Amino acid sequence: HFLLALGTRLINQIIPQYNIMMLVVFSIFIVNTQPLHAELKDHPYALFELEGIGGDSTSAAAINEKGWIVGQVHINGLSWHASLWDNRTLNVHDLGVLEGYTSGAGDINSAGEISGNVTIKDSSTIRHEMYWEKGQMYDIGTLGGDESSAKAINDLGQLVGYSELYAGDGLYQAFIWDKKNKMINLGGLDPDMRSRAND
Repeated sequence: HFLLALGTRLINQIIPQYNIMMLVVFSIFIVNTQPLHAELKDHPYALFELEGIGGDSTSAAAINEKGWIVGQVHINGLSWHASLWDNRTLNVHDLGVLEGYTSGAGDINSAGEISGNVTIKDSSTIRHEMYWEKGQMYDIGTLGGDESSAKAINDLGQLVGYSELYAGDGLYQAFIWDKKNKMINLGGLDPDMRSRAND
């Protein structure tokens, strides 16, 4: 089969003197109607397929220093759920959803805290930022509008992304969130200017 790379992301690069180790997470599509699967490449020796959970597809988004991988799994061909691959058990774990139909994990820090997005109740399209910790998923909400999106989480447990300010106005601005201070609007170059935080 022909393999078509859909995207790559350099996750970690460690340079102890002259030795270089790189971990890369990416997704491939197996042409000839085969499903999409997440792959882990541990340079330069091996390529591992991360199997799904009852569905036919998986998607990888990020990896932390422990080698834990987050992304999405297709559940029974019906919906996408946020997922975590744990290299201790070599299993993909379904992180579930909240009140909506889908969820997705986009980043993971060294403590195993995860940022991502979930659809809200009675909607298949409106998404909120989510935070996952120790088996529990939380809807972080918005800055006042309908939607928000999380892009990254650091080792302090701070999430960044962007959120709509007012319902339906299409004005999104960057935010930072943590458990103590909650969501803080980082603003734009002027009050009516859009902004985003990605990392």
